[in-house]
Amino acid sequence: MGNGEEKILLNSSNEESKVHDIGALILSPTRELASQISQVLEVFLSKIPSLNSLLIIGGGGSSSVGETLRKFEKEGAKIIIATPGPEKMARGFKSTKILILDEADRLLSLGFETAINTIISFLPKQRRTSLFSATQTKDLDELIRAGLRNPVLVKVKEHGKENELSTPIKLTNYYMKCDPPAKKFATLLKFLKTEAAGKKTMEERGVDFPDVEWVVQFDAPKTAEAFVHRIGRTARSGAVGNALLLLLPTEDSYIDFIKINQKVDFDKMEVITGLPKTLPVIRNWLLHDRDLMEKGIKAFVSYVRAYSKHECKYILKVKDLPFGELASAYGLLKMPKMPELKKIKVTGFIPEKVDLNSIKYKEKLREDSRQKKLKIYKESGKWPGMKEHLSDTQACVREETKGKGKKISQEDEDDLEKDFRLLKKLKKGKVSQKEYDDDIKLESDGE
Repeated sequence: MGNGEEKILLNSSNEESKVHDIGALILSPTRELASQISQVLEVFLSKIPSLNSLLIIGGGGSSSVGETLRKFEKEGAKIIIATPGPEKMARGFKSTKILILDEADRLLSLGFETAINTIISFLPKQRRTSLFSATQTKDLDELIRAGLRNPVLVKVKEHGKENELSTPIKLTNYYMKCDPPAKKFATLLKFLKTEAAGKKTMEERGVDFPDVEWVVQFDAPKTAEAFVHRIGRTARSGAVGNALLLLLPTEDSYIDFIKINQKVDFDKMEVITGLPKTLPVIRNWLLHDRDLMEKGIKAFVSYVRAYSKHECKYILKVKDLPFGELASAYGLLKMPKMPELKKIKVTGFIPEKVDLNSIKYKEKLREDSRQKKLKIYKESGKWPGMKEHLSDTQACVREETKGKGKKISQEDEDDLEKDFRLLKKLKKGKVSQKEYDDDIKLESDGE
């Protein structure tokens, strides 16, 4: 917060206020980022005795949140740092002067729109609202129109950076095609041991680790904005950074799409040689641990389902996936039965000659329970209580279908399909780069 926000909070604390009056609310998409904000804020508040803060995040169980709320009831707090959901403190929001949404684009992409709108409905109309975002999305534009009065856009750019690029000036982007897909995991292992000099890749959790030299993305991110958001974790504050995206042989078009859609430049990285032989090791693990075997099946099914719902599904088509080679990469012992494979001729997969029901859990109690159910199944033909063993791998697939992801709106799908058609025309030379840029710009201006 700047000097303006500090003065607002100091003035409100000097005014006659109740212990539960909240002067500022800071919302973060993840617990880790909220905790980090709280730690940094405490350094500044140690110099301002009249202001105090309180961190409210989930993840520690209902008792943990309950203890925090009881602390608020007893002591109050002028500044609240939280993940979306502190509606129970609504009575304190009537005096809130400042609302900050950190990484607002991610707050919306993670499905917190309803929670944010609920919180905003409790807040005074006269307040200062700050939205910080690495990307400008349609959902964010709608939130700005609905939740902000007299909005002002402030863009932070690097000195000397060309306007058309959307990534740090000292960031080098690489991509590598892994063929066959089974080499992907081995490539990651070899890369982390050599090229990255021991530096670990980052999760997209919003935590700020200083001096990150490499960001490695194992798969194409679900949204183009997420790609830019992730690689922005390196090459900060003028430092040199690198990013690597690992792709399947069928995903060439994704590079062209990101180049044009997000204005990101790429260099192709040559494939790494001398890779460790990981597949026999993974399969051997699965043959001796039922829990790992089931997790492998669920991971494969989740990957295929997520791929079919990818924002760029007109470029990354699920029907083009090398299913057999992918299943081998996951160490699967047999191909799972799932709708996506019904009309597909699977090649490149050699099933293991093993009865999956013979693979045991390492945990004795869990295995004893399974053996009892397996005995009933063999006698009656029905699995007691659950359907996961009806036919080898069918169980894990059925379990996976219980979850339902966030759907992309029809409008977004239409826009993506239109962009992809235009991209294909550009690649075939039917339209010029200028015509493409003008068309994209017209669409952006019209939103």
